[in-house]
Amino acid sequence: MIRPIAPPAHGRVVAFRGSQHSPAGSRCRREFSNSLVGSLPRVPNPFSSLKAGDMLRLLHRELGYRVARQKGSHRKLVAEGRPELTFAFHDRRSLAPVEVRDILVKQAGLSIEEALKVVRGER
Repeated sequence: MIRPIAPPAHGRVVAFRGSQHSPAGSRCRREFSNSLVGSLPRVPNPFSSLKAGDMLRLLHRELGYRVARQKGSHRKLVAEGRPELTFAFHDRRSLAPVEVRDILVKQAGLSIEEALKVVRGER
């Protein structure tokens, strides 16, 4: 059965998805791989990756967060004068730089400059 695929972000339907032996499927994959996604510039992230246990220690030592309650790997962290955080990572998991930034900037309410100082140990 041949089914239409969802249109790409730029709004034009390229091909129909067919079986694995259908040339339409290969044209479709080729067109999507050359679409707008690959043309966006990559912005370097100044944050580094951290283990979740290291991030938890950093939140505790540098920002004063403590574990208020825990159920499994979900920890509710509280600190005086700061928003409550839900930290739901296993300690050995590596956090991507984007996750490190999001926890410090979006959840803890730090500016990017303050978050970088905390990660680098300058605070």
